[in-house]
Amino acid sequence: MKEIKKMCIFIGDIRQKIISELISERGIEVTVNGGKPSKEDLAVYDSFLLPVPVTRDGYRLNTEDDILMMELFEALPHGCVVIGGKIPQFFADHLSSKNIQICDFYKDEDYIWKNAKITAEGALELMMKSCEASVNEIKVLVCGFGRIGKCLSRMLKLLGAGVTVAARKKEALSEASVLYDLNTVYIDPSYSERFHVNERYDFVFNTVPSKIFDENNVFVLENAVYIELASDPFGGDSDLIERYCRKYILASGLPGKYAPESDARAVYKVISKHIFGEVYI
Repeated sequence: MKEIKKMCIFIGDIRQKIISELISERGIEVTVNGGKPSKEDLAVYDSFLLPVPVTRDGYRLNTEDDILMMELFEALPHGCVVIGGKIPQFFADHLSSKNIQICDFYKDEDYIWKNAKITAEGALELMMKSCEASVNEIKVLVCGFGRIGKCLSRMLKLLGAGVTVAARKKEALSEASVLYDLNTVYIDPSYSERFHVNERYDFVFNTVPSKIFDENNVFVLENAVYIELASDPFGGDSDLIERYCRKYILASGLPGKYAPESDARAVYKVISKHIFGEVYI
């Protein structure tokens, strides 16, 4: 493991501030970057903590400062450590060319599941704020059965909601039905309406980062509260969905909004494991 003595933090949201405080408690000198990075300024650091996600548009660092990804790359010293979430492959390839050690916590399975659980909890909070009936009286459609879909569906079922899972993979539907005892709907790409349903739902959660809703099937959303948990391009065009839904809530990036301290501590655990060599903390 590379010994870290001095770290530079690029702030995206409060999570980086919390992580920096935890790291400084180890006796590591932590400094927050301000403005455009330069080789001279960054040469004194052996490690760097980037925002979550590292970039939102694929070109710029996800900070208030207008920093291009390649500007940052050019300024980073050879052989340093770079820590971040969802580091684009092209950027990781460039970092490797400088013999830079990469720690992408979105590649750590423990963190991914913790992040999914926090996202599901935040989504439930949003639902409860918009719910006008008892949870055991509402019908919910969860689109997608990845980690977030699984956590969310299980929580909803435990609360007594009527839960239906819609997914594009039949094996995911089998898992939802057999192991989780949930109702299922196949998202059929060969069928113009995609959803083989005539039912209406009180809430629709989308975790699929693909436009599964369009003019052919938007009737599924009529009078529902639609909560978007996926990243761009989301589940459909927002203006179309808003026309049919009772309410549209864009809720991407929930961990940083709902439970930033919990998410920051989960990130710190990954750093402790992969950078500081700790198995349990």
